[in-house]
Amino acid sequence: MANTGDLSARLSQLSTAKRELLEKRMRGEVADSAPDTSIPRNPNQEIAPLSFTQQRLWFLHQLQPDSAAYNIPLAFMLEGALDETALVASLNALVARHAALRTSFPLNGTEPQQHVAPTLTLPLTVHDLHALPPSDRDRAAHDLLHASATQPFDLATAPLLRGLLLRLAPDRHLFALTLHHSICDEWSLAIFLRELGALYGAFPTHTPSPLPPLPIQYTDFTHWQRAQ
Repeated sequence: MANTGDLSARLSQLSTAKRELLEKRMRGEVADSAPDTSIPRNPNQEIAPLSFTQQRLWFLHQLQPDSAAYNIPLAFMLEGALDETALVASLNALVARHAALRTSFPLNGTEPQQHVAPTLTLPLTVHDLHALPPSDRDRAAHDLLHASATQPFDLATAPLLRGLLLRLAPDRHLFALTLHHSICDEWSLAIFLRELGALYGAFPTHTPSPLPPLPIQYTDFTHWQRAQ
């Protein structure tokens, strides 16, 4: 607890105006001012500067354009009946929902910029392996997953993600996604997977998307970040 004598001494050193302002704040008559940290929507949703993280990743890509070091591969074993049409629809609903998933990084003169495609359809590459002998099927699945995960992206061209579906049996599939780190990180990946599950849970029964509209997009954040 503060020493009351020290506190009184410090208060006595305040000017009359500052002492009056302090008393008003203690009575709740004056609110403490704070900077506005809200992120506003930017009117141009198709062009934006790179965030600082994206700028670093873009620079590293220029040094090693054939590298897959910043690919993020994911693979899931799906057991039971699979509605492939609903899965493709769910993926593309996410692409339509999140501008980052439609983003590429072309040059504007000598500097890269974020370019968001107004619309983008993400194909899902499907390989039917269930007729192969088990050993051949496993080898083929491994090779296809490895090729998808290690194929470099061209950052100037969207999409910077790809989907792969391997049919291992009528009720057993391997579903793989590969995203470039410039459009996704660990935190946003968790959102991506959660929302994909919600959409796939709705679309087979023709239920509308259960996801609420997004208040901002990543391009809004990068405009705000650069303005700070």
